[in-house]
Amino acid sequence: MKIYAIFELALIILLLIRVCLYINKNSLIYKQHLEIFLYFFLLLINNIGYYLFGYQNNYYLIFDSIIPLSVIIPILGRKLKLKTTTIIISIALFSTIFIFFQEKINYNLLYIIGMILLTRFTLKLANGPSNQIKKTPIYIIIIIEFLLITLTQQLGKIEVNWNSSVYLNFLGYFIGFAYITDLILFHVFLRRFCIT
Repeated sequence: MKIYAIFELALIILLLIRVCLYINKNSLIYKQHLEIFLYFFLLLINNIGYYLFGYQNNYYLIFDSIIPLSVIIPILGRKLKLKTTTIIISIALFSTIFIFFQEKINYNLLYIIGMILLTRFTLKLANGPSNQIKKTPIYIIIIIEFLLITLTQQLGKIEVNWNSSVYLNFLGYFIGFAYITDLILFHVFLRRFCIT
């Protein structure tokens, strides 16, 4: 598992370097698909947090509120024509509220709303021109990741010994495979998200 974490971190750091190089060429690239760039930036923070803190419950609660909100708010913000700074401030504000009321919030609902919005946006891309269709695999993999995370959270509420459950371990491997696939696809399709 440590090899996987190192490989994932290396892919994310390389992706961050490539995104920074594109930003130097064209500063408007991140506004069109802000949710994708925020998603991968949060994966980087997740990996750094893994190395600093390990997997702790409070850390997961923070991550479980921020990741779906980093997809939900930019998609809604695009419809409402919000500025990028307003979107980022909204993510921080809502994440803080969700973390503060963590016992009363069902994080699965955030992932389900994220899946619905991502599915609608993916269908919109799929019905667009060919350069938009080529962006859909990234969104499809994120939808699958959200689905697997939702299933994992639901199964986690059932009192099962995670270490001895073969099926839950397989689900964890599928999530890891989806993350790596998403990172590799994003490396391949990065130019399509940056240059219009």
